[in-house]
Amino acid sequence: MKTLYLIDGSSYFYRAFFAIRPLTTSQGHPVNAVYGFTTMLIKILKGKKPDYLAMVFDSEKETHRHRLYEDYKAHREEMPSELVSQLPYITQVTEAFEIPILKKEGYEADDLIATVCHLFRDASLKIVMVSSDKDLMQLIDSNITMLDTMRDRVIDTAFVREKFGVAPSQVADVLGLAGDASDHIPGVTGIGFKTAAKLIQDYGSVENVLKQIDHLSGKVAIHLKEEQKMARLSKQLVILEKNIPIDLKLDDFKTKTWNEDALVHLFSELEFQKLIQELGLKSNALEKISPIERNYKCITSENDFERLLRDLKQVDHLVLDVETTSLDPHQAKLVGVALAYQPDQKIQVCYIPVGHQTGPQLAMPYVLNHLKHFFESPQIEKWGQNLKYDALVLAHHGITVSPIVQDSMVASYVLNPAEPHNLDSLSLKYLGHQTIHYEEVTGKGKKQIGFDAVSLEKATEYSGEDADVTYRLVEMLSADLKKSALASIYNQIEMPLVAI
Repeated sequence: MKTLYLIDGSSYFYRAFFAIRPLTTSQGHPVNAVYGFTTMLIKILKGKKPDYLAMVFDSEKETHRHRLYEDYKAHREEMPSELVSQLPYITQVTEAFEIPILKKEGYEADDLIATVCHLFRDASLKIVMVSSDKDLMQLIDSNITMLDTMRDRVIDTAFVREKFGVAPSQVADVLGLAGDASDHIPGVTGIGFKTAAKLIQDYGSVENVLKQIDHLSGKVAIHLKEEQKMARLSKQLVILEKNIPIDLKLDDFKTKTWNEDALVHLFSELEFQKLIQELGLKSNALEKISPIERNYKCITSENDFERLLRDLKQVDHLVLDVETTSLDPHQAKLVGVALAYQPDQKIQVCYIPVGHQTGPQLAMPYVLNHLKHFFESPQIEKWGQNLKYDALVLAHHGITVSPIVQDSMVASYVLNPAEPHNLDSLSLKYLGHQTIHYEEVTGKGKKQIGFDAVSLEKATEYSGEDADVTYRLVEMLSADLKKSALASIYNQIEMPLVAI
């Protein structure tokens, strides 16, 4: 059977707000509710792969329940401003995932969900309500279940019987007698869930209980006689509306392909770099606005290398990035060196292969002997991303990289310690540029090759981009540090420790 998932969006963003610790962007904007909501949504999309899907939201306007009972939900506190500011993003996330939104003035999400369940319950369809709202449990049957993703549990008929002691169709009767504090539904004084469940087990419904008041005794009977009207009203407030006038077809909910451009833009703004990477999102739109052109020179001749050396004599800083065969700098074999520098108005980037298995390249001793002067020169600042790795690799070749002045990874850590500091994340956040991932040039799993087996063309594009991005990041992050109160920590504590 195919599946239709109906997500109670109003419930989920509210729960996410209180379930997830305060989380803000680097600009101080709260995003915890959006993040929790988004991760839940991704879990549904990737884990359940629904055939049909809809996001359902409450109306901001009062419903028929407010007209029936003016104190309905009266005790609920006003929505926190930190949550209100995130609501537009909840809608944008939903739209970016190409999920249809159900919302109708004067109706709650529960009523809309009930109406959709009623419309399609005869179809050969499994309906899953993504929520933990006990009001929705009255809809459960053999083909309709609930999924509480936060507690990772399925709520079916057996669960309802265990929780309420009655069938799903009788949940409204139990709540009518016991009341529901979360919605400020009063029920009958002195009747709790256990008593309400026993009465419904014995008599079947609120109406039948009231018909049998004369056969009851004690305070329960007294309260029921005095509050018959409230018992009926409480049940009426709980019963979900199943006949909302909406024109819907099942195909309206068919799962669609995500809008990757919209997701990347949105996640970049919200600084959800981890989600961009986890979902493997690509965006043509971002590439169009990216400052990175990937037009890098691969130096394989002595003439080109000597021209590079002449250019380096004119600079007072350069980005250094080595490519190797291992993440362990003490085991890594040097494969190539990428440099980014600015002898004039434009950043120049090159890649010098020295340890590839194939392709023309200069001898490693020849290259390193000439670059040693520049890498050790006190007149040239060394910049990088995780520069201590590069320095350790070169130390095994007799080169002491100095002075180490700028490191984009360290700068990111000082500015935003709770965020990811890898180059892919920083590039997306600050430059709006998607970098080439390592696995794109080396492959994955058993088919993965070492960087020394990568073609010179791919290696130049990948390594040159790393150096290019790092150069731009250092400029941006160092400017941010100067504006903050953290510059002294970066310059006087963190960066001196890199060399140590």
